[in-house]
Amino acid sequence: METGANTTIEPNPVHFANDFNLAVQAQLPGVVVPQKIYVPPRPGGHNPTRLSRLMFSSSNGLPGVRVQDVINGTVDVLNATTTPTLSETGVRVTLRICWPGYPEWTKNNAVVLQSNNQPPRNLGDITAQIATAIETFYKEMRTVPEETLGDTSGWELSKIPFESLYLVEIRPVLQASWQPVICVDIA
Repeated sequence: METGANTTIEPNPVHFANDFNLAVQAQLPGVVVPQKIYVPPRPGGHNPTRLSRLMFSSSNGLPGVRVQDVINGTVDVLNATTTPTLSETGVRVTLRICWPGYPEWTKNNAVVLQSNNQPPRNLGDITAQIATAIETFYKEMRTVPEETLGDTSGWELSKIPFESLYLVEIRPVLQASWQPVICVDIA
């Protein structure tokens, strides 16, 4: 936090490549979208640093899975048949995306971790649910009129092909509320 004579400037935390160690940074499939990290309107609740983070990799072991390939079923998610150990106590998870310049996007119950009397979902199924939610976000936000957008700093969805989006990680922001870390392959 920076302070001045009579002002206090709070940091605006965002997801960056620096959030990963150097070995992972060197292998990221593109540029990390600098999403503002979601902060709940009311303080309190659970400490997200104590909740599980999930990294996604394809079968080649490199970080990130292309969202389009997950939806098409043409990528092998590393450890897809395993059931991740999560600290979540709920059976449904809300996803939040804070894409630069766009209104915050929230999808309640976007991910079902477990359903009635069924075993917990495996990583492949969880990845597919998240990819589908990202596709829904992409389609909905592309219809937002450009004149209503805030500072996108070059992150306009109309200029980013869906095929260039990669899901790298899910980070908890609240209990049963996740924010995906997304890379864009700008090659």
